[in-house]
Amino acid sequence: MKAAARIIITKACQRSCDYCINQYSSVMEQASTISGAGSIPRYGTYVITGGEPLLVPDKTKQLINGLHRLNPESRVYFHTTLFTTDLFDVLNVADGVTITLHDDVTYADLTHFKLVQDNFRVFDRGDKTLFLNYGENFPNPEIIKWEIWDQVKRMSWLDGEDFEMTFEDLYILEETP
Repeated sequence: MKAAARIIITKACQRSCDYCINQYSSVMEQASTISGAGSIPRYGTYVITGGEPLLVPDKTKQLINGLHRLNPESRVYFHTTLFTTDLFDVLNVADGVTITLHDDVTYADLTHFKLVQDNFRVFDRGDKTLFLNYGENFPNPEIIKWEIWDQVKRMSWLDGEDFEMTFEDLYILEETP
């Protein structure tokens, strides 16, 4: 079994980051298109990204459930920059989440992020893993409640030339109308 695969569930995103790794052909040309969980080989870890997975929460939950059904011993995580109640619905079926706070967060982002952290305090997380990434120029690191997170990482954004794949394989889930 291979170690890790990244799955782009949607290309839709509420952000338009200049440094989004999905804009680089050197990364995207490595991707294989798949139709669903059944067409992905077995991996120890799957990471669902976008675009933004929480823009398609039902599709994200369906993929996570399908991966768990086909590979019960595998761990399935998702990445998000969107702070909605869907985060908790998806996290209920996932093994963990990575939340990213970009340098250009809005007041609304910060307000919603604070609410998410407050909800994590009462969320029955079991063995779910909570990761937080924040940009090196993130303006408000003092709002981070460090004790909630399993890992907090300060990030610098790379361009496509500097990016190294941290996953063995990259997949793009076919968009369905």
